[in-house]
Amino acid sequence: MANRLKRGIVMTTIQELHLAGVRFIAEGLAGEWFNIPLCSMEEYMKDPCKWLATQGDMTVDDYLYWQDFDGRCAAKTKRGQRCKNSVYLEFGRKRGYDDLCRFHQIQKEKENA
Repeated sequence: MANRLKRGIVMTTIQELHLAGVRFIAEGLAGEWFNIPLCSMEEYMKDPCKWLATQGDMTVDDYLYWQDFDGRCAAKTKRGQRCKNSVYLEFGRKRGYDDLCRFHQIQKEKENA
């Protein structure tokens, strides 16, 4: 009961802020910003990662992977070290291909052909 009452008070406060002109945004991956509609605030507050993942049409697991992504190619070199090439991150990218630099993407395409 206490949690439901607390959630109701929080949502009432959020609605009052919204009526006063306050807008809510969340930072996603790669510095992208997403407006959180009032109708989505409760869902966002329950699980921000899940809400942001759905905005990028990805699973929560993929979202968490990209959140920890450091901008470097995920491929290993012939010496077994991680490739040092940079990869530009965009929301909605998929692991195992989009986390590779262009050189390693081409290599993977040749292997799969």
